[in-house]
Amino acid sequence: MSAILIVDDEQFILVGLGDYFRSHGYTVDCAQDLEHAMRLLQNVKYDLVISDIRLTRYGGEGLRMVEYVKTHWPGTATILLTGAARSADLEAEAQQSGVDLLLEKPFLLDKLGSAAVELLEHRQRSG
Repeated sequence: MSAILIVDDEQFILVGLGDYFRSHGYTVDCAQDLEHAMRLLQNVKYDLVISDIRLTRYGGEGLRMVEYVKTHWPGTATILLTGAARSADLEAEAQQSGVDLLLEKPFLLDKLGSAAVELLEHRQRSG
C-alpha cells in the first residue's frame, strides 16, 4: 500500500487527515514542522506528500519541501494546502516548485481524498 507523509503545524489537521488516510488503507506518517518532515523524507520514500504551504509565521516551507521531494524523489506526488487565497504569484511559485495540486483550506476531506487517489494511481501507471 502507498505511504503518505502529512505535514501541517495544526495538530487537528494532522490527526484528521492521518485518520482518514489510515482508514482507507494507507501507511501514514505525520510531521508538525519542517525539520521533522525533512528527517522523515531522508529515511522513507513516500508515494505522496501532503503539506501546508505555511508551517511557521514566515511561510513558504511547504514550497521548499516540495522542491526537495521533487529533486530527491521525482516520482513522489505532492499536494500543498494553503489557508491564503490563491493568487497568480502563489500559483506560479507552486508550479515552479513542481506541486501536483494546490488546494485551498478549508476543503472537503473527500475532495482531498479523491485527488490523492487520482495522483497515486497516475504515478503507479506512469512509474
